[in-house]
Amino acid sequence: MRAAFVLALAVLAVGCKESAPAPASSPSAEASIPFRIDGSLSFVRGADTLRTIDIEIADDDSSRARGLMQRSVIPGDTGMLFVFPRAEPQAFY
Repeated sequence: MRAAFVLALAVLAVGCKESAPAPASSPSAEASIPFRIDGSLSFVRGADTLRTIDIEIADDDSSRARGLMQRSVIPGDTGMLFVFPRAEPQAFY
């Protein structure tokens, strides 16, 4: 019984050991990709401009696959325009 108590105390002491800080390569330390303004896009109805937003254009495989991931900040009134080589159904998640 006494040996089990000492063993439990030793496991508890090891479990309470202070953890080491996260390495610099952890996802939280990953650099954010800044939003790049490639142009603007206006939404119109008839002769009225409803809103104009700044856009970043994703026109190659790499930028389309990344999309808006790895962005810690996306400014207001901005968006991403995905350009594909041909018209066909696309899937986004």
